[in-house]
Amino acid sequence: MNETNIPMRRRDRKMSDSEALELLKNAPYVFMSTADAEGDPYCVPINIVMTDDETAYIHGMKTGRKIDNITHNPHVCLSYATSKGTIASTKTKE
Repeated sequence: MNETNIPMRRRDRKMSDSEALELLKNAPYVFMSTADAEGDPYCVPINIVMTDDETAYIHGMKTGRKIDNITHNPHVCLSYATSKGTIASTKTKE
């Protein structure tokens, strides 16, 4: 996996590529962020299948905003969530 040239603030929380891929394979909710030609962000929930050779297949149409953005700029960000809901506390935790 590629990293940005911006250093991670909490290096002590960095996980290995294999740990990140394992989490992504088992995540019930996955989101992909792209940017359009003007640099405007676009984030959508996606259906993803990960293969044993670490290839990600994303279900979707062959046309549309997501594909237009990837064609213009192939850099994407995948993130995941393991649950959904609201956090009851309004206090920030470190």
